Amino acid sequence: FRSPLENVRVGGSSTSTHPLGLSADMEIFCNGKEDNSIFYNWLRSSGLSFDQMILSNSITNPTMIHLGMGAKMRNQIMLEQGGKYSNI
Repeated sequence: FRSPLENVRVGGSSTSTHPLGLSADMEIFCNGKEDNSIFYNWLRSSGLSFDQMILSNSITNPTMIHLGMGAKMRNQIMLEQGGKYSNI
């Protein structure tokens, strides 16, 4: 959850689902080492539905993963690099 005030403070989108508790930004650690690719690969192969997954900086080992849920459940996967987004 991110309050509307915190969402503005961190530069979140006005349409963000963080204030609704439907999105989370995650960093995954395995054996004391950050490895977000573990979660990314698992979710892609799991068949579970989600609205949006955004990988920060890299597809092979993103520095952060945003996972959003919602009414649409588009299973959209995007890469964010330097504030620019592209579909994967």
